[in-house]
Amino acid sequence: METGLSCVGRFWSLLSFLAASAASIGYFMPFWLQGIIRHDEGDFDTHLGVFRRCNYLIPVTDSAARRPVTIVVRECGRYTTFWDIPGVWWQTATVTIGVGCGLSILVAFSALLCCCVRDSMSKNLARMAGVVQLVSGILIAVGCISFAAGWNNIEIKTACGQSAHSFHNGSCRISWAYFTTIGGGTALFISSGLSFFAAKRKGGYQRVAPKDKICRTEI
Repeated sequence: METGLSCVGRFWSLLSFLAASAASIGYFMPFWLQGIIRHDEGDFDTHLGVFRRCNYLIPVTDSAARRPVTIVVRECGRYTTFWDIPGVWWQTATVTIGVGCGLSILVAFSALLCCCVRDSMSKNLARMAGVVQLVSGILIAVGCISFAAGWNNIEIKTACGQSAHSFHNGSCRISWAYFTTIGGGTALFISSGLSFFAAKRKGGYQRVAPKDKICRTEI
C-alpha cells in the first residue's frame, strides 16, 4: 500500500517509536542513581530518579519516645507532591523531560499511523514532525543536565556522601535509566534529521485537470 513514506521514512517511524519509548521508560523509572543509605537497622541500597525513588528515609514521630525518628521505607514510589521533589533543578528536570517525552510520543504514534494510512504523509508534515522531535530532544537534554546540576540536594548528600555536588555524584553510581533517557533523547535528534527525507511527495494540493475536459485548438 502506498503510504507516502519513503524507505527512510519507514525507518524514521520505527526509530521515532523506539526513541520515544526509551526516553519515556527511562523517565518513569527511578534507577538514575544508585547509592547507599546508612541507618540503625543497617545499610540499604537506594535508587533515585527525577521524581521517583526506592528505599528512602522519612521522618516520623515516635509516639512512645515522643521525639522525631527516621525510618527506612523499603519500596519504590514518587514524591508526594511536586514541591517535595528536592531542589529546583530536579523539579525543572521533571517538567522538561516530561514535556519532551509527551511530544515525542505524539510524533511517534503519528508516524506509525502514517505507515497504515494511504497518502497520509507529505514533506511539509514530516518536517514539522522533525521540528517537534528536535524540540523534544532539546527538552530532554536540558532535563538530563538539570538532574546532574541538582546533585547537591539533601537526598544526594544522604545517599552519595557529603562529597557529592553539582555534576559530581560522590559515591553513587549512575544507573541504567539515566543512560536510557539520554539514549532516547539522542535518537530523537537523529530522527529529527531523518524526517527531512521521510516523505515521497511534497505538501499542499495539486490541481488535476478533469478527465472529461476536451482541449480545443484553433487552426
